[in-house]
Amino acid sequence: GVRSCHDALVTRNRITGSTADGINITDCQRAVASVNDMREFVPGVGAHPDGIQLRDLAGKPRQADVWLLNNLVMGRTQGLFGHAFRT
Repeated sequence: GVRSCHDALVTRNRITGSTADGINITDCQRAVASVNDMREFVPGVGAHPDGIQLRDLAGKPRQADVWLLNNLVMGRTQGLFGHAFRT
C-alpha cells in the first residue's frame, strides 16, 4: 500500500492468499489504484480483509482525488472499504 503520498500509482498487482487487506491507501492525495487482481484471501483469526482500504489519518486533511479503476476483488473479502476520521 501507500501512505502519506501525492501522485501515487498502484497498478497491475496480483495479490493471492493474503490474510489481511490487499492494498491500503492511507492519507493520500491524487492516487490511482488500477488493474489490480486480488483473490483467494485466507482471513486470519478475527480478520475481515478488504481488497482495497482507503483511510484518513486523525488530525490530517481528508484524502482527495483517489481513483479506483478496473480492479478485481474476489473471494472472502469485504471488497472496497473507505474510512474517514472527523477532523
